[in-house]
Parts: sequence; structure tokens; C-alpha cells
Amino acid sequence: YGGPTDLFGDGGSAKSVTALAIAISVVSGRMVIPGCMPTTRCPVAYLDWETDAGIHAERMAAICAALEPPLLPSELDGLFYRLQAQSLSSSVVGLRRLVAKHQLGAVIIDSRGLAAGGRLEDSEATLGLFSSLRELRVPGLVVDHVNKEGRKGGDSPYGNIYAHNASRLTWGIVKQETAGEGRVVVALSNHKSNNGRLRGRLAYEIVFVNDESDRLAMIG
Repeated sequence: YGGPTDLFGDGGSAKSVTALAIAISVVSGRMVIPGCMPTTRCPVAYLDWETDAGIHAERMAAICAALEPPLLPSELDGLFYRLQAQSLSSSVVGLRRLVAKHQLGAVIIDSRGLAAGGRLEDSEATLGLFSSLRELRVPGLVVDHVNKEGRKGGDSPYGNIYAHNASRLTWGIVKQETAGEGRVVVALSNHKSNNGRLRGRLAYEIVFVNDESDRLAMIG
């Protein structure tokens, strides 16, 4: 609450999987990311500029199957997926209707690079995105990228400084992976917190299991 949260990291650092895990947790009321129990339960919209409905469904099924006990599809009636093509600014009128119709409590923007509808180095595109997100009047999680310095552990999102300034919270995500093992170690660092102290670093392991259940487990 109180403004958007920016989750930034390099390509392939499990940002989208983490954002989806957060959405599943908030909709279901279940602890999906170890140590992170949702304080409220509400419908969430996942606004996707990056992939498609098939990939989203595959990731969602894998996360749900890995929980103990597994999460049933009926428990995710409040998770609304929407494939996006136009910028957030161009879509905001329709999205406000979506928020009202389904009484959404949060939205996920995946990702700022495409949702902004312009060059991220320019302040106009970045400010336009965050202004449109504010019009939705619900908390927003913005999946974001980093520049070259960020790949080495930088402390802010890619492009214009307004992405950092306009966010209430910013979290950087980095990963360590050994090819062929099916395991990814992910670390989250809180770089900005407007309304309180910085949170301690979080780390967990994502295990990809290729079997009939297509499980995707997160281990603290």
C-alpha cells in the first residue's frame, strides 16, 4: 500500500516467476515464497506484456503443484490474467473498469520496459507509466530490468531515475545457477523503503522438476 513496488533484475533472474508467486500467495492466502505470509487476501490482475497465456498457465500450474498441500485451481478464481499489447497509459481506462468489476486489490505489471510505451531513458515514458498506475488506485508490483551496472548488484532499475524515485519500495533480484542442475538460487535485496526501515536480504532456491506434475518448488 502507499505506492508501487519495483522488482528489478537481469533477464532470466526469475523476476516473473517471483511476481507470479506473490500473486498466487495474495489471492490464495497461502505462503508461496518461504517466510513471506500475505497479510491480506484479495483478487489480483497479472498484466503481461512479456509472454503469453500458455506460459503463464504453465508457470502457475507448476507453482501450485509444488505446494504442500497442492493448491487447487478453484482457490485461484481471483487471479485474472490479461495479455497486454498497448502501453499502460493507453490501457488505463479499460483497466480501471477491470479493477472495479472484479474488486481487484493489486495489479502486476510485467514488465515496465514494454508497458511504458517509450524509451526508458526518457522521463516522459516512465512518469506516464507510474501516473497511469496511480490512476488504478490499487497497489502495483512493477517487474523491471537493470542496466549493465545492475547486473553486478546495482541498486536501482534500468533507465531514468524516476523509476526509483516514483516507487515506494524497490527490490533487486539476482540469481546463481549451475547449468543442467535444474536449481536456481535467488537473492532479493531491498534498496528503497519510503515508509519504514529496509528489509533484510531474502534468499531462496527454485527447483525445477520435470515430471508428470511439472512442479516448481521454492525452498527457503
